[in-house]
Order: sequence, then C-alpha cells, then structure tokens
Amino acid sequence: MDKLQFMDYTFMFNPSHSTYTNNEEGLTFFNLDGEVRIKIRFKNERLVLLPQSGVTIKKVDDKTYRIIANEYQSV
Repeated sequence: MDKLQFMDYTFMFNPSHSTYTNNEEGLTFFNLDGEVRIKIRFKNERLVLLPQSGVTIKKVDDKTYRIIANEYQSV
C-alpha cells in the first residue's frame, strides 16, 4: 500500500491497481486502464468522496482512508 497526503487527509491505495492525479478541483484515482475509480473533492470545507463502480472506501481513522479496488475474480 502506498500513502498519499491530500490536504489534511491520507489516502492509502495499491499502486498495482490504481493511479491518481490531483489539481485545483481535487484528487481523482483511476484504474490502470484510465477508468475513474473515485473522485475526492472539498465542498464547503468538507471532504466529499465520490466512488465509482469497482471501488470500496474504508475509513481507517479520522483523517485516513483506504481505497480498495474490487477486482473481478474469475471462477
């Protein structure tokens, strides 16, 4: 797991499943094919998590979140 500091928050993610970009709008995580996994923004000074399909967000503590890719497993 890699850790990324964004504003006052820490996001943990697996770099073999996801990559990210950040700009003035916020932080966005992508899968390795370029599909959006989660958008992270601030609205009225509050953290807003906008997950897309294929991702689970686990709150580790007050300011730490773990981003988990829901990868398809063939049977």
